[in-house]
Amino acid sequence: MSGVLACGPEALLSHLSGGAHRRILLADGYDVDVTAPRGRHPQPGVALHRPRVLPAREVWRGIPTTTPTQILIDLARTFTDTHLERAIGEAELLGLLDEEELLRRGGPKINRILQGHETGGATIPKNVMERAFRTIVRKAGLPEPDMHAHILGYEIDFYWPQFRLAVEADGRTIHERRAAFGKDRVKDRELQLAGYIPLRFTYAEIMYQPEMVAASILRAIQLAPVAVAAR
Repeated sequence: MSGVLACGPEALLSHLSGGAHRRILLADGYDVDVTAPRGRHPQPGVALHRPRVLPAREVWRGIPTTTPTQILIDLARTFTDTHLERAIGEAELLGLLDEEELLRRGGPKINRILQGHETGGATIPKNVMERAFRTIVRKAGLPEPDMHAHILGYEIDFYWPQFRLAVEADGRTIHERRAAFGKDRVKDRELQLAGYIPLRFTYAEIMYQPEMVAASILRAIQLAPVAVAAR
């Protein structure tokens, strides 16, 4: 907020800093990305962007920012296809993706990703999500789950047999998630009908909302006797 205030009343948090603020990506650095009118001068600790036309403004958690669509368009200028696809996927998971507007304004790189011609490799490595998830479990004082268990012919990422709780961590690309949408629902339904409690968390939830993830697991554990009794 101090970086935005230093650049005047029309200034907006943007680019990497805006993406981190909206939880579209992880970013670290000394300079804060700020978009401001052309008459503004650089400030210490601020990476100043001065476009010809100031983009649309939103306020999120008290800080004026560019829109998620604008953030993705700005990131496309410097991001590789892999990193940009991951950012687009996170925006979708967070409900921030306006695909129609992004297709209209995004340019060739963004259009290629949205239309499914990605270069590949944007899937979140499983070990990254597994480490983050196990950290959540340990910090919350929850029992350790079994990993990569097999139930009803399905591989489950994290399984608590004593509670019949099956948790999946979804780190797939935007296109893989869409292609697997129906299969995931069938899997979850079959587990539930067999007396298990299926939970599914996204990469964004595991990385940015650990308290919510821990609370959901605890709630499922508390409900486990009811689920088993109803079997």
